[in-house]
Amino acid sequence: MIQKFYISDLLLGHKNCLSFDARPFETLEEMAETIISRWNYAADEKDEVYILGDMFWKNAEAVDTLRRLNG
Repeated sequence: MIQKFYISDLLLGHKNCLSFDARPFETLEEMAETIISRWNYAADEKDEVYILGDMFWKNAEAVDTLRRLNG
């Protein structure tokens, strides 16, 4: 069964969000790897994931990260 997921405001690559959002990560790399791991645990390759906004702070990282995500 295909599931649908909706998500926004990941702000991958945005260093300031670690403190102003009180995110529990020491580094941007730790945050990105945790998000990717949890995303792929929840979503299968055939699922549909709708990204509603503010996923990346640096567009240069977008393509590589998106390739690693299920859905």
